[in-house]
Amino acid sequence: MNAVVCSFLVLLPVGVFKPAVTGLSTTCLFSIRKVVTIGILAALVTTTAEWGLIRALYGNQFAGQAGMHIRFGPRATATKAKPDPDKPHP
Repeated sequence: MNAVVCSFLVLLPVGVFKPAVTGLSTTCLFSIRKVVTIGILAALVTTTAEWGLIRALYGNQFAGQAGMHIRFGPRATATKAKPDPDKPHP
């Protein structure tokens, strides 16, 4: 339903929605450079904080809620062998 409403709003003619106040200032409070910088910093901070929280809770041990998947290294669980046709997909 959300996609239908959004598609309808995008396809409406431009003159349907006109701003109620016409004397609005068009100056931006932030430059695009500041917005991009703040966005990148926020992404780095949240990623680091979430990684640190998981490391604080579990350390380097397996969390246990899903299958253990290690792709590279000596403890890799990924195999290159094709599964047998009579067995279900792993």
